[in-house]
Amino acid sequence: MDAVLKILRELDRLEGNPNFPSSEFVTRALEQYGYLTLFVFVCPNFRPKYLATDQPELFVATEEPKTGLLWPRLPKLKTLVSDLWQLGVLQR
Repeated sequence: MDAVLKILRELDRLEGNPNFPSSEFVTRALEQYGYLTLFVFVCPNFRPKYLATDQPELFVATEEPKTGLLWPRLPKLKTLVSDLWQLGVLQR
């Protein structure tokens, strides 16, 4: 279990994350469900000036910005999945 937590901690970008799962939680989740549910949070750029206009839909972009939100994270997600597979936490 320590190896699973180590992998998760390496990819957690929130220093001192108060919501980081405990070993007991991860063990219970794997025993009860057989898998871990993970998510990626991305915060898109927003433009509040558009909320008070006749085009409020421009507040948040509807397309992937040039700086990228999700695509730059895919290599880390692939590494995460690969590392967890090697530990036997995920099945192919």
